Amino acid sequence: MRIMALAQKKSLQKKFNHANFTPDNLREIAKLSFFDEGPLLAQEFLEKHGIHLIIERHLPKTHLDGAALLLEDTTPVVGLTLRYDRIDNFWFCLLHELAHIVLHLGKENQNLFIDDMDVRTSGRGKQNDIEDEADSLAIESLIPDKAWSTSAAKTNPTKKNVLELAEYLKIHPACIAGKVRFEKNNFRLLSRLVGSGKIRALFKV
Repeated sequence: MRIMALAQKKSLQKKFNHANFTPDNLREIAKLSFFDEGPLLAQEFLEKHGIHLIIERHLPKTHLDGAALLLEDTTPVVGLTLRYDRIDNFWFCLLHELAHIVLHLGKENQNLFIDDMDVRTSGRGKQNDIEDEADSLAIESLIPDKAWSTSAAKTNPTKKNVLELAEYLKIHPACIAGKVRFEKNNFRLLSRLVGSGKIRALFKV
């Protein structure tokens, strides 16, 4: 409700057109991670496409990472809590919610998605085709499987290999490090590369 209220107070210059917002746009947004102020650039990019990006710090003892929803006038809103103040987490959560906009929001009366990303990390969640589809598109937008499957960073995730793949893909190395940690279910790996404490300061929350 807080995210909806904040979005309704902001006016956007452009009306959202679903036909003009595609997986290609998600790949464009992923490449903004390459820049230090990429999260702010992503917010500007989305506003110019008629999408609100609202950052609202998470409530204590809650486990919410993000949401995608439609306002009454059908304007899409992405809300992020920055529960984990890390670069890798920001970009995955953002692209996951945007994947919902591309694939699901507004279809079959699907007007709200609320996500706890830890559910899938821990295996606590039940099989959910919609969430799996959003995960897949988010991951593919950041790190295309064609590049990942043949990369040294997958088989030997050293700092050097992670940085080389990030340079090749023109994305932030935190995104590569985050994928390694998730796939290996080892969140001690590459901890210096995931960009802890870098996002909230940008949005001043």
